[in-house]
Amino acid sequence: MLQQLTLLEQDGFTFQYLNGIANLFGFWRTTDGNLIPEHLAQIEPPCSLSLPTDELLVPRQEAARHLDVRALPTLPAGFKVVQRLDWDNPSDLKPIYASLEDARQNRLLGVSVFGHHVWWLECSESGSPDRNWRYRVWHALFQWIAAVGSILITKLDHTFPDGPRMVEVIIPPRLRGEPIDPAGLGRQHARDALTVRRAADGIAARVDVAEAWLQQLGAAANDAEVELIAAVLEGLAAPGAVTRAVLAEAVRAAIGSADWRWLHIRESLTPLDYLAGAGLIGAMREPSLSAHSLAKCQSVWTFWDRSRGLEVTGEDNCKDFLANYRSTLLAELTARIRVMNRQELVMACAGQYQAARAEQEQWRSTIRAIRAIRGTAADVAAFKRQNGVNSVARAAKTICEIAACEAATTGGLMPYRDDLDELFALALLIVGSGRLFALIGAGLHEPELRISPAGDLLSDHSVQTTVLRPTVELMNRRVLDDAAESYLRRRSREQPGEPSEQSAWTPALCAAIETEYHTPVDSFINLQYALARMAEARHDGVFTMRRSELANVLNGDKDFPSDDVSAFLKRLTLPSRAHWLDVSAGLSEADFNLSRFDRPYSIINRPFVALDDSTDPLILIAPIFVSDGCMYSFAGLREGTLNNTYWTSDATRAYAGSQGHAMGERFEDDVGDRLRKLGLDVWTRRALSWALNMKVDPALGNIDVLAISPDRRRVWVIEAKNLRLCRTETEIASRLSEYRGRMTRGSKGREAPDKMLRHMRRVEFMRSNAKALCSRLKLNSPPEVRGLLVVDAPQPMNFFAAGQLADGQTVMLDAIDDFQF
Repeated sequence: MLQQLTLLEQDGFTFQYLNGIANLFGFWRTTDGNLIPEHLAQIEPPCSLSLPTDELLVPRQEAARHLDVRALPTLPAGFKVVQRLDWDNPSDLKPIYASLEDARQNRLLGVSVFGHHVWWLECSESGSPDRNWRYRVWHALFQWIAAVGSILITKLDHTFPDGPRMVEVIIPPRLRGEPIDPAGLGRQHARDALTVRRAADGIAARVDVAEAWLQQLGAAANDAEVELIAAVLEGLAAPGAVTRAVLAEAVRAAIGSADWRWLHIRESLTPLDYLAGAGLIGAMREPSLSAHSLAKCQSVWTFWDRSRGLEVTGEDNCKDFLANYRSTLLAELTARIRVMNRQELVMACAGQYQAARAEQEQWRSTIRAIRAIRGTAADVAAFKRQNGVNSVARAAKTICEIAACEAATTGGLMPYRDDLDELFALALLIVGSGRLFALIGAGLHEPELRISPAGDLLSDHSVQTTVLRPTVELMNRRVLDDAAESYLRRRSREQPGEPSEQSAWTPALCAAIETEYHTPVDSFINLQYALARMAEARHDGVFTMRRSELANVLNGDKDFPSDDVSAFLKRLTLPSRAHWLDVSAGLSEADFNLSRFDRPYSIINRPFVALDDSTDPLILIAPIFVSDGCMYSFAGLREGTLNNTYWTSDATRAYAGSQGHAMGERFEDDVGDRLRKLGLDVWTRRALSWALNMKVDPALGNIDVLAISPDRRRVWVIEAKNLRLCRTETEIASRLSEYRGRMTRGSKGREAPDKMLRHMRRVEFMRSNAKALCSRLKLNSPPEVRGLLVVDAPQPMNFFAAGQLADGQTVMLDAIDDFQF
């Protein structure tokens, strides 16, 4: 914020904030981190801004309410100063307090307050120190106490004496993702693993947690935590006042859900599980508001003179402006990266990527419990956090790729948190400018740009709010619903309800993988696990080594199923270039366009990042880069969703193309099957000439699905497409450019109908010849002919200009049962 203030003052703005820096902060937050309100376009330097003197009131009120500093009675006597533990959700501040003084001494001591009841809890370890695990258990205990404390005090009158009480919980070291035996789980097993020992005075107690209790956390229900909190409540209650069994049932009744829980363990199955279980993944850190604000501030003035105005209009002018904007931002980002140490910077970025993936997995694997705790707000919070995960992952890979070309190979600065914050914020600005360029080029964004008085680029975000957000929200709910169901299956060792019709590992798929990656399929799959084992052995989640050294280690690994992986590792290596903007022969700028996904020269396709251009380069090894890259490539190859340039082998390209065609036909059959169950007569992949019993121009194409309504009055000409989910505005622009029902101009300047217009022309031709349908379809009278587009994943057509095309209505296959045929 102060750096931003300095930049604006250098530009000729002065700020009068008589009530000090807290007043400045309040105003900065009110303006969404801009300091100069964006809508005041008439403001230009030199200009003096006198800030309202009461802007510090709200921050001070929030601080007082959130911290809620108190002095509470403790044992054996006296008082201790504490403050509120959590204030992430200001609308639901819980009566949980902690002592900072004790925290500084590595002691987890906290307290919950319910009127005259003051309940102190401390968490200690019986084994090797693990601060993160100890904090998680301690935090979970207080969440339970806050949820049920007041209810039980009222329900079990005279059970809990007034005044301070104290319970210490002694926990064993956490398990390392060992297999869970469902037969060994249950309420009695959990209860037997907990022992309550009272002090002689009766007002303090200790709960000893046996290692057997940890296994109970692998159960689908929350019995382990219910029994633990019942044991704690037994220690808080008057001696002999109540049994633990009664307390456990009272806790269950107060919570009302077997899914309400805070602690989870599971068997390690993926490299991400193994790294997280070994404590090799740190915390994800989203770029702060101040970093975003600093990156935007005056970002336009580096190439645009204020005298040229604060508005840019016209498609060509907007495109030129955005191209210059992107180039300027990239130059600034590159300059900052050059002063950083290459190896340290790429390792820090890879670490943040792995942290983001672990955060994503944590939310998905616990969403069932979060929904039980937070209700409908859980999905909103998960969606917001997913956006943060996406931002960190995208920025981390962007910086990593550029740093491999530009950062200092010797010396250079060590990147700290603030450095990463600012670099990530700049990277996201660059990516965003590329998306805006695509939207304007596709006609989905008005060719109008505005510049704020502080030199920030402003634009209309209606496409994001009307198309991208609903699409991603819908897909996010799908993912979370599946995660909630798989939570139960994974803990009960149940298989998914619908087994696949055939093995995914067909001989043709295996041959395509082996041709592309020059290694057996077993090596392709097991590389990620071998790297996770190496990381655990080195106690580093991310590390570097020469490619030949990695090959030697893998060749000598008895658990790795290959003897020579040199060609395999080379295929997975992202080459280093002298400079980021250098484009080698045979490549193009599109191969390094940071706004594009699925680039052939990107970390997702080549997850070993080379840090020099030698024949045996030093490479960055991030196991989750490799895991995500290999699994993404495998899925894209099996389903035919990755474009030809992604692959290096002609045979693999051919296989991917054939799979894409086969998946398309399978989706057409799925649509047909669903419609038959709804009572419609259905044919798939039919020529118009077949349906009309007449000669038809081949340019009109074929019908994916032809259906007759149950009342036999309507014929539906259905375009069935298993289109991929659009992940960015760039992909939205590309998809909508194919399905807007318009003529398009190709790369050679020729005009042709887009996919939607071709479909609409087929429908119109059928409509104009409806009488000819009677013979083939055995109809008594000419039917009404209508068109429909059925898709598998949410598409921008579902939300953008929905209903504007008479025969272009779009419906998802999941919702087809509710469609009125």
